[in-house]
Amino acid sequence: MTQLQFNPHLLKVPLYIAGKSIEEVQEELGLDEVVKLGSNENPLGPSRMAIEAAEKMLAEAHRYPNYWEKVLRRRLGPLTDPSFTEANILIGNGGCDVLRMITHAFMTEGGETITADATFPMFSILTTMFGGRTIEAPVTSDYRFDLPAIQKAITPNTRLIFLCTPNNPTGTIIERREADEFVANAPEHVVVVFDESYLGFSTDPNHVNSIAYIKQGRNAIAVRSFSKKAGLANMRVGYAVGRPELIEYLHHAQMPFNTGSVSLVAAVASVDDREYVIFVCV
Repeated sequence: MTQLQFNPHLLKVPLYIAGKSIEEVQEELGLDEVVKLGSNENPLGPSRMAIEAAEKMLAEAHRYPNYWEKVLRRRLGPLTDPSFTEANILIGNGGCDVLRMITHAFMTEGGETITADATFPMFSILTTMFGGRTIEAPVTSDYRFDLPAIQKAITPNTRLIFLCTPNNPTGTIIERREADEFVANAPEHVVVVFDESYLGFSTDPNHVNSIAYIKQGRNAIAVRSFSKKAGLANMRVGYAVGRPELIEYLHHAQMPFNTGSVSLVAAVASVDDREYVIFVCV
């Protein structure tokens, strides 16, 4: 083992410790009933249409996925914005895979990421994995992202800024007014990433509209997920929204067949099941 050449960046990466499953807790503590809240899983489960689509696609499990990724991108483009097409969408094996592709694409040796000190830990983990350093700005007294502090922390080495809204774990949002000023002043060499995995649960009319920055031609990317609102956490489907040029570039960091058709058809069905979406939002 001592003769192996380990990746020095990978040695610095802390292991991501996920919340224990219901089955693990039952086994460890000898319990019959357990209610799991720690991972913010949708207690309503997935759409019935999504379940039926996934069950039907299981018969094609011997085929490599391809077509249904294009279908999902075609659905999500205009659904995100009427002017968008599939060229604005990148599909990943869950939101974390999308974040990995973004970090892989833009983080360089000695580069820096800026984010908050109380947010999703994968921002820092991925940055370290690809040879970068994470600068963590303290959240405000009411647990919000301190955008002026993040702005001051930008240097020529800054490559990525991760803004999680609604934020995991604090639940606070970034408002449009403050984000407009922040993005307008972001240097051209910086990519601003909005992790919007919980966007479906935000009802605040003042919530930032990241899509507006993409339409303005800014270096902004929105990351969204089917894990929470659509109840497909086990299926692992996430996606990025961005300018076609950025999305085309991100495809270079995408693994072949990175999301299976069983998951993809479930996501497509979730998009099409408008009654389920309305029910979840009530």
